[in-house]
Amino acid sequence: MSSIFHKIGVSDEAAATAYSREQGLKPHTDLARRVTTDRARASRDLRILLVSDIVASGDLIRRAGDARAHELFRMHNTMIRRCLAAHTGREVAHTGDGIEAAFQSASDAVDCAIAIQQVFAAHNRAQPAETIQVRIGVNAGEAITTEGRLFGTAVHATFGICARAQPGEILISEVVHQLVTGKGFVLVSRSRVELKGLGRVRVYGVGWEEAGV
Repeated sequence: MSSIFHKIGVSDEAAATAYSREQGLKPHTDLARRVTTDRARASRDLRILLVSDIVASGDLIRRAGDARAHELFRMHNTMIRRCLAAHTGREVAHTGDGIEAAFQSASDAVDCAIAIQQVFAAHNRAQPAETIQVRIGVNAGEAITTEGRLFGTAVHATFGICARAQPGEILISEVVHQLVTGKGFVLVSRSRVELKGLGRVRVYGVGWEEAGV
């Protein structure tokens, strides 16, 4: 789309629409078709999705009090964002007590998930009275980009996989398992889990304690 805009000397879709009208082009002509096709292709690229969630976040707030819990949540956000930056992850949305992120590489996503669990394990050892338990789900699939968010079955499944993880656990989908097999990760088959609206799917746990914790 950027290439099209550059060629006709405009900066956005509105200007491109005005240009097409000035040139007597109809909405179904090549310009409109190429813009629509490029947008559809870009919005449905395969993405590796990671979703994290603070376990029992309500209990953490009651235990620590509003002010301290707010500080802990900010610390949590900073720790995860540093891990994303270190593993080429892109934050898609902050969910209140977790983060949704996207990666181009399945290995980067799993490496990032391991780094997240390791950094929280270190925090919990140093601050046993203010522990933060995180669970993580990783999945892969096509997703529609809409209003800065990702939407679709793959996103729904990723949140469902995350919800099935235990405190301190990383669960990945079958497709991510296939993508990272042979890359040196410790992968353990789990029983199939029920995901609302999607039926039973196989998931795998990722060992991270063996990687230096």
